[in-house]
Amino acid sequence: MNLEGMLRFAEKFGEAEIYWEEESSLTARYNLDYIETGLHDFSTGFGVRLVVNGSIGFAYFTRESEYRDAIRKASKLARLRGEKGYELPYSHEGKRVDNFSPRVADLEFEDLVSILDEVIAGIRRERAKPMQGEVVSSVGKTEIINSTGLHVIDRSSRIELDVSSYRGTGTGYDFWSSSELDFDPRNIGISAGRDARLLSTARKLGYEGIIALHPDVFDSLLGVVYSAVNGESVRRGKSPWSDKLGENVAGKLTLIEDPWLPYFPGTCGFDDEGVPTSKKPIIKDGILERFVYDTRTASLSDTKSTGNGFRDSYQSEPEISLTNVVVEFPESEPMKDMDEFLFIRSLMGYHNMNIKTGDFALTIDGAFLHKNGKVMPVKGSMFIGNVFDILKRIELSSEEIFRRGNFLSPVIFFHGKIIV
Repeated sequence: MNLEGMLRFAEKFGEAEIYWEEESSLTARYNLDYIETGLHDFSTGFGVRLVVNGSIGFAYFTRESEYRDAIRKASKLARLRGEKGYELPYSHEGKRVDNFSPRVADLEFEDLVSILDEVIAGIRRERAKPMQGEVVSSVGKTEIINSTGLHVIDRSSRIELDVSSYRGTGTGYDFWSSSELDFDPRNIGISAGRDARLLSTARKLGYEGIIALHPDVFDSLLGVVYSAVNGESVRRGKSPWSDKLGENVAGKLTLIEDPWLPYFPGTCGFDDEGVPTSKKPIIKDGILERFVYDTRTASLSDTKSTGNGFRDSYQSEPEISLTNVVVEFPESEPMKDMDEFLFIRSLMGYHNMNIKTGDFALTIDGAFLHKNGKVMPVKGSMFIGNVFDILKRIELSSEEIFRRGNFLSPVIFFHGKIIV
């Protein structure tokens, strides 16, 4: 039974969508000095959504023989849910994007081991020791078909590298995520090893002055912003920015969603509902430009999907998520020209952040005080503040741009303090 046959049966109950997904992955890990046996994983399955009188129901199944029962279940759930106004996305051509690499698809376990060997060599070059890490290569394929004539197919690749190291009480971490083999694993090992070596002599320190946030840290803090522009949060009145469209919420900062960046992890021509993606400013020169929606939330909010409906897997319904995020700031200079600043590399305790107010009290896991040409490692101090307040107080950014997973950003600078 192909997807078209499943769709024809589903249309006896209402308008329908059939989603199919297949993924194959290969993993190699190291634990201290040992590289562990490779792990191969394969999964495939289907998701079905049925629209009955404007209300939508969902069910999933793994075997083709189960599709009738799943479709009947989705029909019942649609009637129970009782929401109105949902419409399936319509057919489109979509944009061609670079999110598949044959080089990644052809990787074998021996290739992943070679990558980890290079990582470990980089860590040891910094006189640190490997702690734990892994490299995962994967290839995925999705196909979506629905009653409005939409039929889209996507094939993507992914390679993810996570590494950690230690020296004494110091630990270092780095990562890379891409659709292409566009990284140097030895340099990533060197980065993690260098942090471990430097932070082995770190101490608590009180400080007030210019604070710099590494893009990893800034991206994590921006989680409150991603929640604030989520259309579901806006619809439920849980976003602090629900009534701030057109207002300045972030000083001079620009925040762009760009799903078309070549080989970035979030790159895609359409979302998991088949809606075309688009490059768009979320915040432009500090002004809140838009919220983001999937199809269901857009229907309930009397607006249109922005192409931001994504699934964790075929077992879940689409939820609102951003693809790739790009940060821009109009004033910048090279970091080497900065006289004094505290560079925060990593924090602990993000789960305690207040998503609605933006308040946080986080422990510094790794930071470096740059002063008079010297670098002093810092660890254990407290960084307390408010994300929305920081956005309005950014004074400068680095000329250097850093690619961190699906996040592309300079280092940002503002006046703040940390306490012991």
